[in-house]
Amino acid sequence: MEPLGADDPRQVGPYVLSGRLGDDATGRLFRGTSPDGRAVVVTLVRPVDGDDAGFRQRFAKSAEAAGRVGGTRAVPVLDADPEADPPWLARAHVEGPSLLEAVGWDGPFPVDAVLALAADLAEGLAAIHDCGLAHGRLEPGNVILSPDGPRIVGFGVPGPPPAVPYVSPEHLGAAEPGHASDVFSLGSVLAFAATGAAPWGDEALYTILHREPELEGVAAELREVIVRCLEKDPRRRPKARDLLAAVPEPADDEPSAVFRVSWKRDLLHKTALTALAVMGFLPALVAVLMVLDVHVPGLLWVLAVPSAALLAAVLFGTVITEERLVVDRTGLTRMTGGDPQHYPWEEIEAVGFHGAYPRKPRWLSDEYLAVRPRSGTALAVDRSSRWSKADGRFNVIDIPILAGAPREEISRAVALYSEGRFEVRLPPAGSAGR
Repeated sequence: MEPLGADDPRQVGPYVLSGRLGDDATGRLFRGTSPDGRAVVVTLVRPVDGDDAGFRQRFAKSAEAAGRVGGTRAVPVLDADPEADPPWLARAHVEGPSLLEAVGWDGPFPVDAVLALAADLAEGLAAIHDCGLAHGRLEPGNVILSPDGPRIVGFGVPGPPPAVPYVSPEHLGAAEPGHASDVFSLGSVLAFAATGAAPWGDEALYTILHREPELEGVAAELREVIVRCLEKDPRRRPKARDLLAAVPEPADDEPSAVFRVSWKRDLLHKTALTALAVMGFLPALVAVLMVLDVHVPGLLWVLAVPSAALLAAVLFGTVITEERLVVDRTGLTRMTGGDPQHYPWEEIEAVGFHGAYPRKPRWLSDEYLAVRPRSGTALAVDRSSRWSKADGRFNVIDIPILAGAPREEISRAVALYSEGRFEVRLPPAGSAGR
């Protein structure tokens, strides 16, 4: 943001201006503050347009429609005065770089990021179109990458078409741009995000009309979306809302959830505590005698040293051979020191928590994630066990988890990666689960 110049206004309507953000195709942009303290962007429309009575009528209609835009991906108009001199428009200020700046700084986006961008921008365009409005100038500079996701700005003021690489054939043919033109511009914007360049090369005016876009290196699933948008015949382009449903979902940022489930539990288990106490007794006795400056018999040394070494080996081995529970799109996997044990979602009937000693404190209880196989599957069943569903006895596979483990996180991971097929009911508070 630059400081206000000598010729710049200090207030427009009710908005106090604090700096200049630059120019775009419709006019001069300023940072301002509303009477209630909100940050806004105020556009002063270019005088050449503001002197046109027909323009003022179109502006009033567009601004009114832009104020009704809903959703989270398009930034609606807050206020406008088509009759002012010059006319002006105000919208909420959105923090973040434009797509143009982001690609210039960091280069093209990965395919998953562009697919997510495609869905978000299609959602924003659909909200604009639902109000009977066409954006008319969708280009990378009018996409703001805010912390809450991409936001579309720059609509609500009639004006010239977008920069040449993003215009539709209808613009070049002097036809009135409409919703299909926005979809065409969207395809060019996505190509820019994926490749770092507009899809038409240097001779854009000719190639837009007569050649196919340059999409070398674009992933197949993304290429299909862009090509559909860039159809030269507007009747063959998808509507924004149809495009939103057709965009493939990007891969998850986290391909799996991993939980450490056993080494602390094993150390706190009653059997482990007993074994550790036996192994640690003689070394502890030697240590006490040394502190009291009492002679330690040689036989006691002979017995205590191996016990101490065994204790250290058990503790170290328990830590480095920790067990993990991996939850991903394929199912549940129990990772142990040996071969992993995998339980595909397709072979599971239900999943739940249960504990062998529900009345004891969680750190003393036996607690498990119980997997009930479907009948006829190849999954081996460990034993019959009491389980949380309907207080019945079922054959289940017990996966030991850390008593006190994040049950809620495990439950959410199972629901997410099984695509909602399994809901792990949490046991009552204060119990180990049944």
